[in-house]
Amino acid sequence: LYRSLEPPTEERLARTLSTRRYADAALRDLPMDRRQSFGVPVFRVTDPDGKGTHDYIAASETMPKAGWTVHVLLDAANLRQEARMAVGSLVLLLCAAAFGALVLVQRRRQATERIAMQRFARAELERRVE
Repeated sequence: LYRSLEPPTEERLARTLSTRRYADAALRDLPMDRRQSFGVPVFRVTDPDGKGTHDYIAASETMPKAGWTVHVLLDAANLRQEARMAVGSLVLLLCAAAFGALVLVQRRRQATERIAMQRFARAELERRVE
């Protein structure tokens, strides 16, 4: 809250103070590292107490009529959790499909064995009758 994505320059600070947009709140730089992950901009933000980091996906939209660019930081933890859930569901689905295929193969093998035993029994009966 009240942090800047880019280092606050004297011009920006003066413009912000003149509009009193944030009342008397001190504007500071947001401690983060910018990087790309799979072609998506990701910000790794350091906690204010310095105990850890948190990843956010950066989304921005230009508003030409207002002369603004709106930046939103989306929590990457939720997206990662959804991705893990999707991968887990896919793995379970593939396991279920493999199990179903195994059962089908086993039933076909049993049916083939039954048919072979019936043929043998029929041939044995024909031999005895002769």
